[in-house]
Amino acid sequence: MEMPVRVSLVKKIASIFLIVYCFLLLELMLSPTSMKRSTLKGHVVHEMSFANYSLNYKYILLPDLSLCDGSRNHTPLLVATVLSTIERSEMRQAIRETWASPKESRSVKKGRVLVYFILSAPTTVHDLFTLRKEQRKYNDLIVTNLPEAYDNLVFKVYASIVFHQQYCPKAKFLMKIDDDVSVHLDRMIDLWKIDKKADMSLYCRVWSKSLPQRKPGNKWFVPKQMWPERYFPQYCNGPMYVVGKLAGQIILDQAQIFIPMTIEDLFYTGILIDSTGIRRINWARNIIHTTKELSRKRFRCSATEKPITFSVHSLPRPELLREGFQILKSYECHFKDSPAELQNQGTP
Repeated sequence: MEMPVRVSLVKKIASIFLIVYCFLLLELMLSPTSMKRSTLKGHVVHEMSFANYSLNYKYILLPDLSLCDGSRNHTPLLVATVLSTIERSEMRQAIRETWASPKESRSVKKGRVLVYFILSAPTTVHDLFTLRKEQRKYNDLIVTNLPEAYDNLVFKVYASIVFHQQYCPKAKFLMKIDDDVSVHLDRMIDLWKIDKKADMSLYCRVWSKSLPQRKPGNKWFVPKQMWPERYFPQYCNGPMYVVGKLAGQIILDQAQIFIPMTIEDLFYTGILIDSTGIRRINWARNIIHTTKELSRKRFRCSATEKPITFSVHSLPRPELLREGFQILKSYECHFKDSPAELQNQGTP
């Protein structure tokens, strides 16, 4: 009789655990509050619309949105949404301690730049508690109920643009940035020429005459029926780009008449805007694209010997991201550009 009793007890414990598990996940999905401040906006169901289908989603965790209203006596110029995943907490911490730290950036300290991390929905109780603990400590997470997958990056970027438009609308710009990118925010802003057309502009490393990948099974495969032309239109390199507020709204409007692509940077900054009048300002001279370029430690400066490189891509580990930021902070000039060269290249 002892064995059936034990089996019955184990089944009861397993049932209780399953009930608690389901309850906690449901509670997270239906109670979209930040750890420091509840916001009714988080309960809103948003619709993501494309030409061939629509889907509903929510922001199930939001940060303290008072900073978006200028609570530090500065209306934010830019809100940065760092694309992250649940398991990459060490990368988030490295970012908090480097380029997004108020100790390292006066723009962050004064509230001119706000930095948040956008993630998709947790799928386990452990992930749920981990995110809640992280949110209580840092209050900088935006968590949607969208499923996490590479093919869903196009949805995560859409949610980033909506967050800017509806939850942080006083910020004039959105910076979409991957978590393996380091950026010197103060240098970027000091060099940035914000003119009257900035609201209708994208700022990025611009790719031109890129060829579609036609091999099925490739990560970036694009069939001819989706894009029949020989070349893609110009578009922004995906690891980091800045979007003017009006440009962001136009992108959302344009999305309704296009079938989404998994190559999100091409989709949003190339195909959608090609006939809209939105400008692409090329920051190629300000961005180091690979770690090979970084290792050479030979960077461009202005004609007055001021550093103009402010971003480094492809830093996939926390120690590399920290190292990349330190190099950005302290590098010595090796190339000088004339004012005419800088103007021709669209340097800010």
